[in-house]
Parts: sequence; structure tokens; C-alpha cells
Amino acid sequence: MEIRDRYDDVIFKDDRATVKATVEAAVEQGVNLESADLAVADLKGSNLVGAKLEDANLSGAKLRGAKLAGADLKEAYLADASLQGANLKGAYLSDADLRFADLTGADLKGADLAGADLRNATMKDANLRSANLENADLKGADLTGASLADAKLKGADLEAAVRGPQKGDDLAALKKENALLREALDNYKQADLEKTGGREKE
Repeated sequence: MEIRDRYDDVIFKDDRATVKATVEAAVEQGVNLESADLAVADLKGSNLVGAKLEDANLSGAKLRGAKLAGADLKEAYLADASLQGANLKGAYLSDADLRFADLTGADLKGADLAGADLRNATMKDANLRSANLENADLKGADLTGASLADAKLKGADLEAAVRGPQKGDDLAALKKENALLREALDNYKQADLEKTGGREKE
């Protein structure tokens, strides 16, 4: 099976029968999969630790439970991807497109998400401890139960991410969570005002 990049050039070839097995083999061999076209690929539970997937097209890919710790996913296309329960500890996701991605229960501890597009992403119960979310766009993202302790939120756009209490909520934890989000939102608005010379944007 072949792995091609977004320009239709072959970047890896192997005799394995599935996309998952082929990609795992490439990663194991240290192959650079930059710009690989893996849209809607079934990679559930795959071992992609340390994978080199910068600028790769993984839109709509099935990555539930995948091991992606330390993976290079800078500027990758992950819109609509299924990443429930994925291990993304320390992964590099700066400027990645994660719009509408499902990151429910994903472990993103220490991940670099600076400048990432997370609009309308589902991040319920995600571990974002010590993650870098500076200048990330989280408008409409669902952060229900997500842990943001020690996360870097400078410049992050969290408009509409602050939520109200729901049945079964730990109200003390929710209050702390929303306080962090509001602080980040206030910082974002203040920085925006400074850019516009103290004038509210139209």
C-alpha cells in the first residue's frame, strides 16, 4: 500500500494490507510523512508516537484511542477528525486546523496548540494541563469538564466557550473552570483593544 502526499507524490510504499498498518510501519521506520494525504483514514488505536505529520491532511480521520504523544502535527488538517481518548501528550499542534474535531477525553497535557483553530471542537473531559493555547481560536468549543490547570491562554479566543451549569456538575470545579476561561477572554479583549488604540471593534 502507498502513502501519497497532498500533491499525489508517493512518500512511502509497503506491502501491508491496511492504511493503519502502513502508516504505523512508516512511523516505526522514522519516515517523514509531511503533507501526507490521510483524509478519512481509519487509524483507530494506532501507534503513531513521535510521528512526523506536519501539514498532513487528516481531515475526517478516525484516530480514536491513537497514540500520538510527541507527534509533529504542526499546521496539520484535522477538521472533523475523531480523536476521542487519543494520547496527544506533548504533541506539536501549533496552527493546526481542528475545527469540529472530537477530542473528548483526549490527553493533551503539555501539547503545543498555539494558534490552532479549535472552533466548535468537542473537548469534553480533555486533559489540557500545561498545554499551550496561546492565540488559539476556541470559539464555540465545548470544554465541559476539561482540565485547564497551568494552561497558557494568552491571546486565546474563548468567545462562547464559557458554559453554564448542567445536571451532575461539580459546581465548585465549574466555577474554577469558567473563571479561567473568563480570565483568558478578558485578556484577549484587552489585547484586542490595545491593538485598536482603545476602540471596540465594529
